[in-house]
Amino acid sequence: RKKFNIKKKYIFYPAQFWEQKNHINLILAFKNVLHKYDASLVLSGAKKINFQNIKRIIKENKLEKNIKIINYVHEKYMYSLYKNAECVAYVSRTGPTNVPPLEALKVGTPLICSDVYEMKKQVGSKSAIFINPKKISEIQKSIENILKNNILKKRLIHNGKKRIKKLSLESF
Repeated sequence: RKKFNIKKKYIFYPAQFWEQKNHINLILAFKNVLHKYDASLVLSGAKKINFQNIKRIIKENKLEKNIKIINYVHEKYMYSLYKNAECVAYVSRTGPTNVPPLEALKVGTPLICSDVYEMKKQVGSKSAIFINPKKISEIQKSIENILKNNILKKRLIHNGKKRIKKLSLESF
């Protein structure tokens, strides 16, 4: 957190800045969360075709103080970014497989995950809060649930660790 100057409570979304990664819906949901909670949204990933559009949405909604874009992050910092996050919000509209949800489970970070393709089969139906990535209200509600409910967070972490132990190259 110190290296990137990130507030104590933050939601983490590691994803390239492509349109299908759905940053805009996450940003709009996060804006609504700020009415109740003091938190940050941390976005990391290489600048892709949708990057300028995302920066414009952040500016239009006056969220520059609450959203931190740290672009590409070297792998030696990724564990800490996952581990210290309140949750990973993986709101991508695409699949069929994505690595960050599995990394969140491995590290022991609560996961909000899009219910697309085979994501429930990949991460396990009890290891995440699954959302429709097209519905801003679902994304918002899931973030709020994570921020206010430590029992839910502990249950997701526990189920995620159980799920990750069951995965192997063979089963994948």
